[in-house]
Amino acid sequence: MARPKRIDELISRICDGSEEIVDVEYIGAFLVRGPYTLRIASDGLRQQWAESIVPIEYLPLYGLKCDHPETAGGLFDAAPFAAFDRTDLQNEWLNLPPEPEPLFELCTDNFGAQFWIGESQTVYGHNLNNEFQPIGAVGDFVDFAIDMAINEQSWHRCLRLEADAAPYRLSSIEMMG
Repeated sequence: MARPKRIDELISRICDGSEEIVDVEYIGAFLVRGPYTLRIASDGLRQQWAESIVPIEYLPLYGLKCDHPETAGGLFDAAPFAAFDRTDLQNEWLNLPPEPEPLFELCTDNFGAQFWIGESQTVYGHNLNNEFQPIGAVGDFVDFAIDMAINEQSWHRCLRLEADAAPYRLSSIEMMG
């Protein structure tokens, strides 16, 4: 797996010595600097991530968002990426069509709309038509999220706009967030 483009640039913007650690009750610890927020991964989570479907190279982006730590959502915030189970009580309300392939929880937007990753490394989102909508390859999705963050914009807000998504070979998605 190739290292995401511009990841070092983004991480150096966030981790420049002026960042602070914020502990949010019931959620965990976050690294915060300016508009940027990252979650701090525990050692146990690091190990689970390494064994998951999501490449370990993405770990530095855990919880990435341009928002306050208390707000919902964040890139890879569903770590350790459990398999999607439509019979789980939390998924009963979804009333979705059959999964296009085996799916694993990936992240949520600021309103809790879910995103999944398939075994093919395709990212899917839950759209307003109550469907699993293919967004694009996880590598393109990550490059998109990094570039949006560098521009101090939230990936989930920009993903609704075809003009923002298309240059990354991603499909825009209609969602609440």
